[in-house]
Amino acid sequence: MDQNTVQDRPRADADSDRQDVEGIATPLVAPTLPLQGGKNSPSPNNGIARSFTRKGELLSRKLSRLAEEVWAPEQTKQLRPFQTQEVAALLGVTERYVRQMANELEIPKADAKPVGRRVWTLDEISRLRIHLDAKSPGRYLPHRREGEHIQVLNFATFKGGSGKSTQAVHAAQYFALRGYRVLAIDLDPQASLTTMLGVTPELHVGPQESLFGAISFQDDGDPTKLGEGRGPRPMREVIRQTYFTGLDLVPASLELAEFETESPRALMLRHPSPFFTRISSAIDQVADDYDIVVLDSPPQLGFITMAGLYASTGLVVTVHPQMIDVASMAQFMTLAGSLMEVLEGQGGRTVPLDFEKILVTRHTPSDQPQMAVVTFLRSLFRTDVLTATMVNSTAVADCGLARQTLYEAVRDSSNKRTYDRALQSMDGVNAELEAEVLRVWHRTNHRAED
Repeated sequence: MDQNTVQDRPRADADSDRQDVEGIATPLVAPTLPLQGGKNSPSPNNGIARSFTRKGELLSRKLSRLAEEVWAPEQTKQLRPFQTQEVAALLGVTERYVRQMANELEIPKADAKPVGRRVWTLDEISRLRIHLDAKSPGRYLPHRREGEHIQVLNFATFKGGSGKSTQAVHAAQYFALRGYRVLAIDLDPQASLTTMLGVTPELHVGPQESLFGAISFQDDGDPTKLGEGRGPRPMREVIRQTYFTGLDLVPASLELAEFETESPRALMLRHPSPFFTRISSAIDQVADDYDIVVLDSPPQLGFITMAGLYASTGLVVTVHPQMIDVASMAQFMTLAGSLMEVLEGQGGRTVPLDFEKILVTRHTPSDQPQMAVVTFLRSLFRTDVLTATMVNSTAVADCGLARQTLYEAVRDSSNKRTYDRALQSMDGVNAELEAEVLRVWHRTNHRAED
């Protein structure tokens, strides 16, 4: 839809908008509830519950309408094609050899326009990778080997705005581009990770189709039958393939917030499956299918965040290099440690993290106060702070507006330098995380011989 103003839309839509807004300003009359407190008691019609509910419903309807205009329900997100040079870099071979393999596999040639150079889909790159690995087993498909446990990387923070979800989705795509089998799980009801991977929760995620379906305590929506009957859905039923070959998704939606209200009731009823084991149990169901799991936790320490921490093997805490953000990170670590200690004392296992890293994001290296904060963190935590930082870049913001990542964006002449700088920074961060995973698996390089 090219025109977006109210005047350019059908009159019925404009009238609907006006009625909705007027409905907020003049609430409908509701039955009076008996309240204590005398004549100064607030009217239920003017309370925050009714006001926020109506405004939230209005905003959700309008966002859904905008989403339908920009992303039609039947429209699916597609990944851009890759140039031969990019393919060669991903596979670690020459461009000439890439073209030779294409001939051997009889992959049809697709031309990029207008330059006419050959381009490749990620699925075709996967075929090339399998072909290479058949000749040199273990060198080009870095799948887990016998004795190597699945890696669950949890991106967490206590404060919004640190780029947590951005880092999580880029890490998931980075590992998929390098041949790992990746599952991204969105733990945040705000569903930023879900949206970035082409799924609009309001349009594409129905009841029990998010992670909540696999970790819920309720049965058939009846809280009085907690833990009885059908139970949660199998994890495989809520996993969906994405447009990004090698990367699957367990989406989030607002429904996921119900886990925060179910868990206290489950504790009160002494449910045999504690809340903090629900995510790890769900992952265990599909562990054989994946090498890497990426978790995007909500920016709060609720029940689902603690369950995510309990399931993790690696923790990445994102922080913006400002003292107020560092103070927030200190609170997060202190409170998380206290809560996890309580869980361990209540029968939970001690959570053995293979690694925990602090990732500095939105970093401006030329900013002296920021550099002072980074130096301060390194002096305290040394190698627990990633050497690479994620620079503050307009390229990341521009990609976000288009629901894209740096790995998806088309590098055009107008933003080459900005894009290359941001991509180099992102690759540096993710390469360090990959090195940690390989260290845990006792590998020096995934292309090293067995």
